[in-house]
Amino acid sequence: MYDIEGKYFLINGEVRPIEEFDPKLVTRGRPLYEVIRVMDGKPLFYREHVARLHNSAMLAGTAIPVADDELRRQTGRVLQLNGIETGNFKIILSEGNLCLFKVRHKYPDPTMYETGVDTILYHGERKNPNIKAIDNVFRAGANEKMMEKNAYEAILVDKHGFVTEGSRSNIFMVMGETVITSPVEDVLPGITREKIIEISKKLGFKVLEKKVSWLELEAMDGLFISGTSPEVLPIRKVDDLGFDSQDNQVIKSILSAYRQLAAEDAEKFSVQ
Repeated sequence: MYDIEGKYFLINGEVRPIEEFDPKLVTRGRPLYEVIRVMDGKPLFYREHVARLHNSAMLAGTAIPVADDELRRQTGRVLQLNGIETGNFKIILSEGNLCLFKVRHKYPDPTMYETGVDTILYHGERKNPNIKAIDNVFRAGANEKMMEKNAYEAILVDKHGFVTEGSRSNIFMVMGETVITSPVEDVLPGITREKIIEISKKLGFKVLEKKVSWLELEAMDGLFISGTSPEVLPIRKVDDLGFDSQDNQVIKSILSAYRQLAAEDAEKFSVQ
């Protein structure tokens, strides 16, 4: 049943049992969405996620059909009804329908932060990377290649040969004490991405947003994935290229600082 779980979902403010969930409500057209992580019953970086949903809606020529205060109230309701202490929930905007529900989540195993994960290069581009929209065809192609290679993530390469982002994440590269990522106009403006850039600067690392050819990856000291579920996840391999990202002190410092910031932010959420 789609990726919904829990007991209840909200559709246009109305509470319904998940047995009544109809995927057609949220799959018409090109749905816009946000997946928000929950820690100790509080959503992480909630304001930033809502701001990005507003931006996606503006770029798509639509709008969120309720005021932010009402969306916050509905968020608190879906967390309470489903008893979400740890996990993810999703907000979907599809042709005027606003739907909130708990989703299945799969966080990296703790050992993955100690060993790093394997990735592949995938030559492909999103239609509009700045809009967080569901694109099942694109995702299916990337997923097929990842399954074939037993990879955790696919790193996208555009038609000019530049690394952009992951199929479901953002990608960062480290050279010395310089943290590098693709320009924001070429990628989804990830919330975790934004926080990592802020953290890196506070830690004293130089941050560059620039285009990097996939041929330049060999010169990097390390790479990592960022996103709602993976947080800051070291990359061990890109195709046949090996890295010691899990032991890179820059990456370890960023991960530690990110987790502290996330815990502090979660405490700020209130339905009032």
